[in-house]
Amino acid sequence: MDFYSFGMAQLFVMGMFYGLIALSYVLFRTLRFIFSAKHGRAQRSLQMLKVWLQRITVTTVTVLGLNYACDVERRSTARSCRTEISDADGGLYTAELCFIDGPGNDFNIRLRLYSNRDGNLLAERTYTHPERKLTWAIGGERLVYNTAGNGGSISLPPSWMDRMRAKLP
Repeated sequence: MDFYSFGMAQLFVMGMFYGLIALSYVLFRTLRFIFSAKHGRAQRSLQMLKVWLQRITVTTVTVLGLNYACDVERRSTARSCRTEISDADGGLYTAELCFIDGPGNDFNIRLRLYSNRDGNLLAERTYTHPERKLTWAIGGERLVYNTAGNGGSISLPPSWMDRMRAKLP
């Protein structure tokens, strides 16, 4: 996990601390409810299991939704865009590279791949790299966008999963 300042790390630790306190309290209340009487413990256990599954599901969906919403908002801050047209395949694709706002540095990049036939968005990636450099693979098989350590690429034509993700905001 990347922390961009001491304050962010402190906020994270405080959140974990208060979260553990709340979890301990709720767990204590659950056990107290289950063991409140000798008869009917199995039914109360099942009832609490259902309640906990609902809580976990709602919490997971909320956290994932907030994370996605923050990512969408961050990607919408694109600026200083430039485009490149693929050469190896006769210009079937156009790539758009833009800087996006991010904490701590100015090297966050949004890459969008468009079809030149109909202008549809085919794939989108965000990554961190000091340069906006693309390499169109010989033979038109891949678009390499991150030449640092873990390197990233998009197969050409993009997979159905890339096309599906590109339709999301």
